[in-house]
Amino acid sequence: MRPHVLVAIAVCGGAILVGSSLGIVQAQGPRPDRHGPRNANRGPSDEEKETIRLKIGITKDQEAKIEALHTETDQKLNDVMAKTRDLYKQLTALYDSYDFDRNQARNLRQQLTALHRRMLDIHADNEEKLRRILSRDQFEKLRQLLKEYWEKTRQERAQRAPAPAPRG
Repeated sequence: MRPHVLVAIAVCGGAILVGSSLGIVQAQGPRPDRHGPRNANRGPSDEEKETIRLKIGITKDQEAKIEALHTETDQKLNDVMAKTRDLYKQLTALYDSYDFDRNQARNLRQQLTALHRRMLDIHADNEEKLRRILSRDQFEKLRQLLKEYWEKTRQERAQRAPAPAPRG
C-alpha cells in the first residue's frame, strides 16, 4: 500500500490532526490545489478506506462525520492559506524596494501573524471535534497508525536525501 494512501485512509477520507512542529500533521486525501495535478487521482480506494475503517473500528456514521469535518476544516484552511499567500506576495513586493514603507511592512506582518493564529485555532477546533466523533480507543488506534505512517515517511525521506557534499 502506498504510504500517503495509508494516511488518507486512516481517517477514511480525512480529518486534519494537530501534530508537532508548526502544529500540522495532515491525515487527509489529496489536495490538487496544494500539490498540483500529479496528485489529483491519488485518493484511497473504497476498499482501502474500508480496511482502515475496520482497523480503527469506526462506524459508517463516524466515517461520514469525519469526512464532513475534513471538508469543513479544509475549506477554512484553504481560505486562510489563500489570504496568507496574498499577504506574503505583498510583503515580498514591499521588500523589493530598498526604501520600503516600514509601517506597511509591520501591518502586513501583523496580519500574517493573525492568520497563523487563525490556522492554529482551526486545527485546535478540529482536534476538539474529532474527539467528539471518536472514542478514546479509536482515537488511540488512529494516532498509532499516523505515528507509524510518519515514521515510515521519515525513514523513506532520509533514504532519498542526497549525501552531504564533502567538506574541504
